[in-house]
Amino acid sequence: MLMRTRDKQVNIRMTKKEYQQIKKKADRVKLNMSAYIIKSACDKRITIIDDFRNFHTQLTKIGNNLNQLTILCHQGKTTSPNLEEVRKSLNDIYEAVVTVLKKYH
Repeated sequence: MLMRTRDKQVNIRMTKKEYQQIKKKADRVKLNMSAYIIKSACDKRITIIDDFRNFHTQLTKIGNNLNQLTILCHQGKTTSPNLEEVRKSLNDIYEAVVTVLKKYH
């Protein structure tokens, strides 16, 4: 990946309200203000999809369950876990992600 040196600086003035609005948007997409402003000014698409927080939580729980099953397999306490429920959950999450993404494209 080509890394470009940012050697130009621009100072701008804004009201407190404008600053707070930009800061809030940057925080929401987990970017610092400089990165957010550069992406915005260079016509980069910044999409915030709140629904993905729920997907992240669900995927974390599934990951934890898979880790526990892996430990049990390594300990010899189980040899062939039934992963049908995991497969169904992942399929449900996939379908929900596709549905959400269709709203934004």
